[in-house]
Amino acid sequence: MNYTDFHKDLSQKFGYSTRESKRIIAFLQKELRKKLLFGTEITLREIGTFKLKVRHPKPFLNLKTNKMQISKRIFVLKLQVTRKMATDLKKKTVYGYSESQE
Repeated sequence: MNYTDFHKDLSQKFGYSTRESKRIIAFLQKELRKKLLFGTEITLREIGTFKLKVRHPKPFLNLKTNKMQISKRIFVLKLQVTRKMATDLKKKTVYGYSESQE
């Protein structure tokens, strides 16, 4: 589902105008982004928890120059799914998956 489908579904389901549904989605996006950048975990019922993880710098060998270097600190967004979602995903048939793996 993309942004356009989401705001159209929201406006049809609850009787909002498209302008109101866009404003609601924009508000949700801004608040979720703010909370994630601050470091707060966001839990969505029956889906899982979004967490911001930090990958600390590590030394590695640059094979082109044969010198040791240190990687950069990286921030990664992780989703830890609930048990119910994990079991539902195990049962799920993903259409087009076998073709994309060839």
